[in-house]
Amino acid sequence: MKMTKNSWLKMILPLVIAGFLVLTISDYLSTKKALKIQIEEETIDILNSFISEVDTFTTRRIGDVELMADYIPYIAEDKEEIAKFLIRQHEIMDYFSALGFITPDGNIIADDGSKLEVTKKESFKRALQGEILISEVFPLAQDPEIKVSSIVVPAENESGEVIGVLSGLINIEDIIRDITNSFNLPGAVYFVKDSEVVYSYPINRHTAFSYKDQLEQIEREKYGTILMNDSGHLLKYGQTVSGWTVIADSLDNPKLDELSAAFIRMFLLVSLIVSVGIIIYYYISYVEKQADVALRKDLLTGLPNRLKLREDINRKNSEWARQNLAVYFIRLDRFSDLMKKVGYQTADQLLQKTSGLLDEYERRGRLYRIDSEQFLFVIESACQEGAMVIGEELVQLLRHKIVAPDDSKIHASVSVGGVMISQNANEETLGNGVYACQEASKAGGNQFLLYDEAMDVRNKELRKMARCLSKALELNEFYMVYQPIYSIDEKRIVGFESLIRWNSAELGEIGPFHFIPLLEEDDAIIETGRWIMRTAALQAIEWRNAGYERFTINVNVSVKQLHHAGFLDDVYEMLEETGVDPSILIFEVTESVIVDDVGSVVRILQTLNEIGIKTAVDDFGTGYSSLSSLTTLPFQYLKVDKAFIDDVERREPGSEAILKGIIHIAKALNQTTVLEGVETLEQLQLLKSFGAQRIQGYFISKPLRVEDAVHLIGKEMEW
Repeated sequence: MKMTKNSWLKMILPLVIAGFLVLTISDYLSTKKALKIQIEEETIDILNSFISEVDTFTTRRIGDVELMADYIPYIAEDKEEIAKFLIRQHEIMDYFSALGFITPDGNIIADDGSKLEVTKKESFKRALQGEILISEVFPLAQDPEIKVSSIVVPAENESGEVIGVLSGLINIEDIIRDITNSFNLPGAVYFVKDSEVVYSYPINRHTAFSYKDQLEQIEREKYGTILMNDSGHLLKYGQTVSGWTVIADSLDNPKLDELSAAFIRMFLLVSLIVSVGIIIYYYISYVEKQADVALRKDLLTGLPNRLKLREDINRKNSEWARQNLAVYFIRLDRFSDLMKKVGYQTADQLLQKTSGLLDEYERRGRLYRIDSEQFLFVIESACQEGAMVIGEELVQLLRHKIVAPDDSKIHASVSVGGVMISQNANEETLGNGVYACQEASKAGGNQFLLYDEAMDVRNKELRKMARCLSKALELNEFYMVYQPIYSIDEKRIVGFESLIRWNSAELGEIGPFHFIPLLEEDDAIIETGRWIMRTAALQAIEWRNAGYERFTINVNVSVKQLHHAGFLDDVYEMLEETGVDPSILIFEVTESVIVDDVGSVVRILQTLNEIGIKTAVDDFGTGYSSLSSLTTLPFQYLKVDKAFIDDVERREPGSEAILKGIIHIAKALNQTTVLEGVETLEQLQLLKSFGAQRIQGYFISKPLRVEDAVHLIGKEMEW
């Protein structure tokens, strides 16, 4: 099936849309990947920054406490001096929440003079044994809302004996505050100690910590990553030297918003592309549907056309599926001649008027325009009598006058062929109506014929003949006969007209008047015409090779063949393939070519003459041409129809003068006359007296097969 422009667009559109979608989604995925990498890198930076700062801070504070612990032995005997020392140091190192010295018996000397008890006894005991360590988190005694850790360092005298423990309380929240003042960090950080989230950044964020299910894994692995989802949200975690677990959360990273925005943009763009694609697709479908409707509608009348008719017939549950239908084929008589007289515009008005009259005749009917001058009308009809009445009414209805551009009135009429359908319609049953219409037209037109049994017999015979004819060339059933042409001046046979004959294996011998019109109804005549040219050329070569000289062979060329675009190419190919001398061939065309495109015909005939093939006008005088047309067409031979001889024999008034005039004018134009249909010696002698040059007819010989015709080449005959 041939692809239309819209069909190609509908095929390409999904590919284009898919391409845009792939590009859009690929761009989003690329952006998403880049942003996720940035988010992960920034989250790692947060984690490392906090761990580094905490470790640095803690290390320095341990150093501070160690320095203080080194000084304590010098003032160990004076508790008041120790208190004053701690107060001074706290004023200098205000990053400690509190400072205190714990004696071996557990008494605490605090920098603020408070009397406190040791809360982290395990850390105290380990420090008394010489360890430096950081305790677990506990509430500050002076302010339970503040949670601190204690850096405990043993204080040793010169003998290395531990005389007590110096404790410096640090608040991790202060560390976080210092870090956040130094950095603009895109995310959140949580500090975990003993499976408890103690501190966070932003401050107090830990109260809404929502990752408790992951804490066990985080504290077990100590370092790692947890991907929370595919949208870039992740947790990075690690430990400080002081034993704190730090969790960096990317949830507050602004790039997550960028990622969401990128997704929304991608989603909206994809939706837009798909929506536009759908709209375009449906628009194309709509245009295609409208074009499809227009394809099934006649542009001039707006009626359904032949294509729609075929679809309606094949569609179930249509009006064509009903029984008892009367179908009428209506053809305007002599429409081609009428169009040449009145012009296309007036002819179109005639067609529109005919369409309007048929449409108004019976609203229950269905009307189609199936050809340039042919309409089809279908209506329910239960009986043959009713169908006959309708058919006659249609003939009367469409018999009217039209006004030509020159204000002359031209009578228009129609031929109507009807067929009754008592079951589902098909091409064959409709063909019966076409046949009835053709018979009405052949009978003179302006009448109605209903398809009957007699027509059915003739139609079936015609169809059978057409079926056999379609295979005749392939089955080599055609053969050629040759009718001699006699020169009165030379008194011998000077040539032959080659004539096609058909001997059907199924039907037997079929006369040319029966099958040639069938060939000319379609393009079969083109292929058959090629065969005729080639066969005649090969026969001429065979006779030349046998020693025969001074003869020509006439080849009949149909009007359709002459106007075929490849005609001259076929002639060149025939000449090249056979090698025949072009001067042996004379191409005969009927005078009906004169009413067609004269300019084109003249160019073709001139080309034939230029390559050496002479031309002849056949059946001159049958009603198409005038004597003046002989001056415009480059013919070398004029074949005069036998009707002129019959008129002379019947002594029709002026017949002799007309025939003599034709012969004399042809001679004046250097055209050789060939009188056809000569059947008696009297006719020969009469034509000789008129000045005729050549004759052809049964008096000389009927058409002969090759083996009989060859003996007449150059044969002299005198009467």
